[in-house]
Amino acid sequence: RVGVAPSQHGLSLGLLASAWGVTQALIFSGQPLVVFLDWYTLASTTTFMLAGWFGARRGRAARASQQQLFAATQAVRRAQTPQEIVQAIGQHLARPELDHVGLWEVVAQATGKRITAVSLLAAWQTSTTSSWELNLELNDQWLPTLAILNHEPFTLQTNILPAVERDGWAGLGIQSGLLLPLQSMAGDWVGILSLTSGSSGGFGRGAQQDFLTVAEQVGLVLENLQLVAQAKETAVVHERERMAREIHDTLAQGFTSIIMNLEAAEQAMPTDSSITQHHLEQARQTARNSLSQARRVVADLRPDVLESAPLPAALERVAADWSAQSHIPSNLITTGDYQPLHPQVEVTLLRATQAALNNIRKHARAKQASITLSYLGDTIILDVQDDGQGFDNSQPATPHANGGFGLLAMRERVDQLGGELSIESDLGEGTTVAVSIPIQ
Repeated sequence: RVGVAPSQHGLSLGLLASAWGVTQALIFSGQPLVVFLDWYTLASTTTFMLAGWFGARRGRAARASQQQLFAATQAVRRAQTPQEIVQAIGQHLARPELDHVGLWEVVAQATGKRITAVSLLAAWQTSTTSSWELNLELNDQWLPTLAILNHEPFTLQTNILPAVERDGWAGLGIQSGLLLPLQSMAGDWVGILSLTSGSSGGFGRGAQQDFLTVAEQVGLVLENLQLVAQAKETAVVHERERMAREIHDTLAQGFTSIIMNLEAAEQAMPTDSSITQHHLEQARQTARNSLSQARRVVADLRPDVLESAPLPAALERVAADWSAQSHIPSNLITTGDYQPLHPQVEVTLLRATQAALNNIRKHARAKQASITLSYLGDTIILDVQDDGQGFDNSQPATPHANGGFGLLAMRERVDQLGGELSIESDLGEGTTVAVSIPIQ
C-alpha cells in the first residue's frame, strides 16, 4: 500500500507517528504537557514526517521499477523476432547510462563450448548514439573477452583491458557494460545479451539485477524462436521432398508417356494415319490427366483414382491404363480379405505401383508384368514383378541411375509409414519390387 500511496500519505503517517511518540513520552515520563510543547515536539514531528515522506517516495520508486521489469518480461515473452526482444528491453528498462542493447548469435565454438565468434541478430540504441550494423561479427582474435565467457554474467570494464581490446570495444562506442549468457534448457549456448554504455561508470546494482532477470526470459524466447525457425525450414524441406516425389510419380511419368506417343505418331504418320491418330489421342488424354494430377498435387489431395474406387480397383485401373500405353500385358491378383486403409497407406501403394510400372516400361524390356496385393492381417504387401532384363541390384540406386530417383522416392514414402521396401533383381532374371506396410 505504501508503493501505491502518494507522498502525502507518508507525511500523514509521519505526523501520526510523531503524535503517538510524544503521547507515549508524556505518559511514561510523568512530566507536565508544557515541557513537551517545545523544541522536542517540533523536532520529533519534523523528523517523523520527513521519514514518512522519504519512505513513500522510495516505495513508489521501487514499485515503479518492478512495474517496468514486469512490463519488459511480458513484452519479451510476446516478441516474435529478435528485434522485438531488444526493443522491449530498451523501451521498458532504459537507463540514462544505457546506450545499446545487443542480441548476439553464437556462430562458432571451439572445444569445450568456448565461443570464438558471435554475430549481431538485433540491436537497440538511444537516439543520440550511433547504430550497429546487423550481422556485425565479433571474434575472439579481435575481442579476446569472448574466449573467456562462460555461463556466468561478465561485467565489462574496458579501462582495465589490454590496449588492443580496449580499442576494439571503443570502436563500438563501449566503455562499460554487461555480457549476459543465454542458454537453452539443456545448457547449450543460445546467444549473448549485451547491455553497454558509453561511460565508464557501468550500471548500478538494481539495474544489473533487472537485466539479469530479463535475460532468463530472453534466453527462453530466443531458443523458442530458433526452434520455430528450424521447424519451418524442416517443413519446407519436407514439402519440397513431397513435391519432388509427386512430380516424379505423376507429371514426369505423364511427360514420358506423351513423348513416347508423339514419337510413335511421328513414325507412323507417313504410312498409317489411324495409328498416328491413336497415339495423338493417347498423348492428348495423358496431357489432360497430367494437368488434373498437377492440380491435385499442388492442393495435396489424394489421387482421383482413389477418390472413386477402393484400392484394388484403383490398382486394376492403373494397370489397365499402363498396359494400354505400354502394350505390355499386366494382371492384378488380390489375396486376403479387403479392408479400408489409411489414406496415406493407399496413396503410397498406388504411387509405388505407378513408379514400378513406369520403370518396367522405360528400362525392363519386359513381355509381361504382374501385380499382387496381399492383405495379411496387420500387414499389407504389394509385389510388382516383371520378366524383363533386370539389373545389377548390388549397385546402390542414385537419382542419376536408371530408375534411381523413383526407387529413392518410393523408399522415402514407405519409410515414413514404418514399412519396408525390397528389390530383387538380377541381369536377365527380371525384377520384383516388394512393399510391406503395417496396416495400423
